[in-house]
Formats: sequence, structure tokens, C-alpha cells
Amino acid sequence: MAKRISITSGRARRAIKMGELASQVGSSYLWNQLRRPFLSAPARERELLETHIRNAQRIVAPRRGARRFARDPIERAADELRDYLRADS
Repeated sequence: MAKRISITSGRARRAIKMGELASQVGSSYLWNQLRRPFLSAPARERELLETHIRNAQRIVAPRRGARRFARDPIERAADELRDYLRADS
């Protein structure tokens, strides 16, 4: 019997992965907006920055075949920003 090809291969798989990523990013910003009225002004800014960082990391996170070097500058910037936010607190 011939090997069956999964329906989620190639373009369809990429489209599904992009949809998953878009829904994760969108829901994180939605959650941020829902929490916003209950936070102080400095906490709002900090939460928004952390949301931006998490989403940037999601976007450049290594996938199969992805290049590692694209993620390194984002991680360094995220670490520096976290250190800066801790120093402000």
C-alpha cells in the first residue's frame, strides 16, 4: 500500500502554523488590554513592553530549519530590558 501524505504538509502546514502564531499574538494583546484598567500607569507600560518582548520572541523562535542567529539579538534586548525594569522597580 502506498504511503499516505498528510493533508497538513507544505503550504497547508505553514498556513496553520501562521494562524496559530497570529492567534497567540492577538490574544496576548487582547489580554493586555483587558487587564489595562486595573493596573497603575507604570505597570501598564511594563506589561505592554513585556508583551512586545514575548511576542517578538514567539515570532523569531526557532522552528525546524529556522536560523538561530535571528533570535539572539531579540534575547539580548529582552534580557537588557528586564534588567532595566528590575532596576526601576
